[in-house]
Amino acid sequence: MYSSTLDHRPADRPPEHEYPPVGWLLAGALTAAFGVGGLYLLFVRDPLGRRVDTAAMDAVMDRSAGLGARADQILATVSISTVCVGTVLAVLVAVLRRRPLAAALAVGTVLAANVLAELLKLALIRPVGSNSLPSGHVTAVASVFAALLLVVAPGWRPLVWLAGIAGVGAVAVSVVVAGWHRPSDVLAALLLVAGIAALAAAVGRRFAGRAGESPGNAWSGRSDQQGLFSTR
Repeated sequence: MYSSTLDHRPADRPPEHEYPPVGWLLAGALTAAFGVGGLYLLFVRDPLGRRVDTAAMDAVMDRSAGLGARADQILATVSISTVCVGTVLAVLVAVLRRRPLAAALAVGTVLAANVLAELLKLALIRPVGSNSLPSGHVTAVASVFAALLLVVAPGWRPLVWLAGIAGVGAVAVSVVVAGWHRPSDVLAALLLVAGIAALAAAVGRRFAGRAGESPGNAWSGRSDQQGLFSTR
């Protein structure tokens, strides 16, 4: 007659269903790729776009002159060490949730995003000034949060999203305040990471069920636990 509150837990769900449908993810990745190309053509190759982009950076710098020291402090926290720590954390979460494929996808996302960012910075020539698209700092921080989103249980993703918006936003604003990057560089970095993360999630959606991963509910790795690091 009476039911326990435990009966209202989210139902077991296959691990691949922790990700959106493959078609949506591939469409998102393709859109991100076109977005990076569009930003390059509009704000790097086009003279008017370059002037608008640089003027936007100059306006931000002028209006936040007193924040330069704070921006430098924030940017100083972004390093290979911090990226490695964030990646190890993502792998640890995936391992504790018995998600080996998610662990590999997290590492691959961080590596692919940062390597590709450097390659694009070499390939996407800026006619005037040094090549700067996409921002390496923004790519580094965004890729770590993307890796975490790939491995945490769906119920924890809103919290990671909030932390990511705060962390990536702080770095994104700081690189412009410091005069290191133009707004287009920041946007290109975000699109780059989003595209790679979408591809990684598409792989997870397609193959997680074949990778020996156990089913789980919206909050944990299995239906009888409701924790971030649940293993059973």
